[in-house]
Amino acid sequence: MNSLSPKNKNAAGLKPKREKYFGVILRLTDMAIIYLVILTTCSMMNLAVAPIYSWREIYTTPTVFAILCFLLAGEYNGLYRVWRSRTMWTESSRILGCWLLTIPVLLTLGYITKTSFQYSRVIFLLWFFTTPLALMLWRISLRTVLRHIRKRGHNIKRIAIAGYGSSAQSVEDHIQDSPWMGYELLGTFHANVETGEGRSECSLEKLFQLAEAHKLDAVYITYPLEQQETIQHIVYRLADTNVQVYFLPGLFMSGLLQSRWSELGTLPVIDVFSSPLLGANGLLKRLFDLALSLVLLPILALPMFLISIAIKLSSPGPAIFKQKRYGIDGREIEVLKFRSMVHSDQNATVTQATPDDPRVTPLGKWLRTTSLDELPQLFNVLRGDMSLVGPRPHAIEHDEYYRQLIHGYMLRQKVPPGITGLAQVNGWRGQTEAINKMEKRVEYDLFYIRNWSLSLDVKILLLTLRHGFNNKNAY
Repeated sequence: MNSLSPKNKNAAGLKPKREKYFGVILRLTDMAIIYLVILTTCSMMNLAVAPIYSWREIYTTPTVFAILCFLLAGEYNGLYRVWRSRTMWTESSRILGCWLLTIPVLLTLGYITKTSFQYSRVIFLLWFFTTPLALMLWRISLRTVLRHIRKRGHNIKRIAIAGYGSSAQSVEDHIQDSPWMGYELLGTFHANVETGEGRSECSLEKLFQLAEAHKLDAVYITYPLEQQETIQHIVYRLADTNVQVYFLPGLFMSGLLQSRWSELGTLPVIDVFSSPLLGANGLLKRLFDLALSLVLLPILALPMFLISIAIKLSSPGPAIFKQKRYGIDGREIEVLKFRSMVHSDQNATVTQATPDDPRVTPLGKWLRTTSLDELPQLFNVLRGDMSLVGPRPHAIEHDEYYRQLIHGYMLRQKVPPGITGLAQVNGWRGQTEAINKMEKRVEYDLFYIRNWSLSLDVKILLLTLRHGFNNKNAY
C-alpha cells in the first residue's frame, strides 16, 4: 500500500479534546438513560395500574446508586475507553456486565437499609430488564450515525503500520475489513534493512516526517520482539509528536491468553498466562452461573427424577456416578453425571466411548446423544466446581496423556470447566481417536478463553439448546 495522502485532506480523527468531550457525553447519556427508564416505568405503571406506582422520593436513592455503580463498573472494565475500534458485540457485553454488577448492589442496599418492602417489585423488574436494552439501543443508534458520517469522509483517523510480516498484514486486514471504525491506512513502513517481507517501499523516515507534520493520528508497531533496537528507535522518534502509538508484540504473544501488567515489588512484569476471569469478570460469570442454575434446577427437577428412575430400572447400579476431573488451576473435582454405562465398567475412564460400545446401555446411548447425562453437573455449578460454559473437563488420565502431545493443552484450566463449551457447539465432541481432533477441540477452548465475554457465554448456551440434543458424535 503506497498511498501517503488522505483521501480527504480535511478528514481527521477526533482531536484529544474532542475525544475527551465525547467520553463525557457517553457517560452523561448513560446516566440519563438509567434515570429515564425508571422514570418512564413509574409513569407507565401509574397510568396503567394505580397511582401507587408513580415516582416517589424513595426511588431517588436507588437510582443515584445505580448510576454511580454503573459508571464505576464502566470505568473498571473499559466501557468508555478505546470506543472507536470496539465491536458492538463487545460493547453490548460490557454494558450487560456493568448492569449485572449494579443489580446486586441495589438489592444489598435495600436489604441493609430495610427499605426493600417500600419498592414496587414490578417497577424494579422492568427497570432491571429494560435498562441494558435501552443502553444498547442508544449505542447502536450512535454507531449507525457515526458510520454514515465516516462514509462521507468525516471523523476519520489516519493511521500507519510500522513493521512487516503476518502481524502487519493482520492489522491491515482488520482495518480494511472494518470500515465502521473510521480508520484510513496511509501505508506500511519499515526499516530499509527489512526488504524480504515488507509490502511497501516506504521507509521509517517517511513515517516520522508524516508524524512531525501532523498528518498522522496513530501508529501500530508490528516488529517482532527480537528487533528491540528498531522498536526503541521508532518509539523514541514518535515521542516528540502527538501520534498515538500501539504495539502488537507479534507471533511471540499469539499463544498468550489474557496477558496483563502485574508487579514484582516495584518492578513491572507481564502475567503471560493470565485468566480472563480475574476480579469483576470472575464475579460476573459466577453470578450469571448461580442465577441461571437456580432457575434451571426447579424446571429440570422432574425430568432428572424420571431419568434417575429409568436408569435404576434399566440396569443395576447407581443412577449417578462421580468421576475425578481437573478443575480450574488443576484442582481435582468430582464431576456428576447420569450413569450411561454398565456399572462394572464405570471406572475404566481411560478408554473413550466408541460407536456401538458394548459398555453403553441402550438408555445411556440416548442420554449421551441428547447430552441429558450432563444435567447433574448443574449441582457442580452451584458448588462452584464448574461453570455453565467453559472447556469440557476430561478424565484425569486423558489430561495427563494429551498434555505431553499438544502444546498449551493445560491452559484450558485457566477457567472453570463447563457443562457445554465452544468446541462442543462447533461439533468437536465425542471420541478423539486421532490427535488432530483433540488439537481442534483445544484450539476452540483457548479461543474461548482469549475472547471470553458474558455475551459469548449466552451465545454458546443458545447454540447448545439448538444443537446439543441431537449430537451424532456423542456415543
